[in-house]
Amino acid sequence: MARGRPVGSGDEQRERILAAVAPLIVKHGAPKVRLRDVAAEAGVSVGMIQHYFATRDRLIDEAFRHYSLSVVQELAAAPRPGDDPWQRLVALCKAATSSARIRQRSIIWFDFAGQAARDASRRRLVQQVYEAWVEAFVAVVEDGTSTGVFKPVVAPRMAAAQLVALVDGIDLAVAIRMPQADRAWREQHLLSAARALLGVS
Repeated sequence: MARGRPVGSGDEQRERILAAVAPLIVKHGAPKVRLRDVAAEAGVSVGMIQHYFATRDRLIDEAFRHYSLSVVQELAAAPRPGDDPWQRLVALCKAATSSARIRQRSIIWFDFAGQAARDASRRRLVQQVYEAWVEAFVAVVEDGTSTGVFKPVVAPRMAAAQLVALVDGIDLAVAIRMPQADRAWREQHLLSAARALLGVS
């Protein structure tokens, strides 16, 4: 990769650096990602990375936040506003279980969740991402409950949190390459749980 100042605006360079981190976390694990690895992946100098992020830990945290919130934005954009609540929830569930980057997402998520168990600053970051996932489901579940389409067996927010917890379980099956965890299996498990939790026949 070429060193020196790459072509593009500061925002473009920063985005390229952030985007370079995710595949390296998948390959090596976040604790083993080095600035020179990111520099080579992004086609920039180590000095350029330090200009934008100052420290390696700041880069890794920003990359995780950037990547994870882009996943949530992709998820939240899946339902069409004019659809009824169940159709919107089906779109959410399909987006959560059939994303083209589900394996990358699951490995990165569990890498950071493991670190969060021992590191307070990473814990806050992972909690923020988890809450963003829950909010994506809460909006649809509360709408369906208020219009009578859903008759949840627990409070709407708890139902949304339980669906996200199941997504975590599905992601674990993907991360460890469970043979049965193909797209149809993932979707069936999440949608059947949604029907049971929300009283949808």
